Amino acid sequence: MIGILVTGHGNFATGLTSSVKLIAGMPQNYEMVDFLESYGVEELAEKLSEAMDRLSECEGILVFSDLAGGSPFKTAVEV
Repeated sequence: MIGILVTGHGNFATGLTSSVKLIAGMPQNYEMVDFLESYGVEELAEKLSEAMDRLSECEGILVFSDLAGGSPFKTAVEV
């Protein structure tokens, strides 16, 4: 099974996850990481790494982010 990781600026991941849960229920192998204003890129990388570790038994991980080229996108690619 493929893992899904949602990340983005502010509460993008939390908001999108709230909508997904309301419409379809909570999916399996799903993680979310918000990039809050109080975070640095290092903390974001740590949280993304932890989320990816929780999805480590998946065949692969599909990452969704709000802006291509933004910090959440670039950091997820680096991790």
